[in-house]
Amino acid sequence: MEFFDFKVITGSLPEFWRGLWMTVQLTGLALLFGFFVAIPLAVMRLSPNRLVSAPVAAYTYFFRGTPMLVQLLLVYYGAARIRCGRCSANPTSARCSPSASTPVPTPSRSSPAACATRRTGSSRPPRRWA
Repeated sequence: MEFFDFKVITGSLPEFWRGLWMTVQLTGLALLFGFFVAIPLAVMRLSPNRLVSAPVAAYTYFFRGTPMLVQLLLVYYGAARIRCGRCSANPTSARCSPSASTPVPTPSRSSPAACATRRTGSSRPPRRWA
């Protein structure tokens, strides 16, 4: 009895290398973005003007003071609330136009899966693989 099926492993290598290359590209982009955002923020933080340094200090205080899991949950559920709040009830309404800038309040259960359910009308979110 074979433990590994090497045909499956070697057949998956091209996909693995594409995924590795994508990871390297995203890491490079994140480093560039972080560098070009961090340097101006650091200069602003060192400014003697309180109107310039206070927002950066508050930003730093917030992100250092909250656990990473809480930040991830805020992004995960917060983004779904904004995205779904506009067009979940009636996608053809005027509030779903690109010019609509005010988000509409949504129900408390507003996870991405719940948004997919409301968009499709199905009790199951759409499958993203196949």
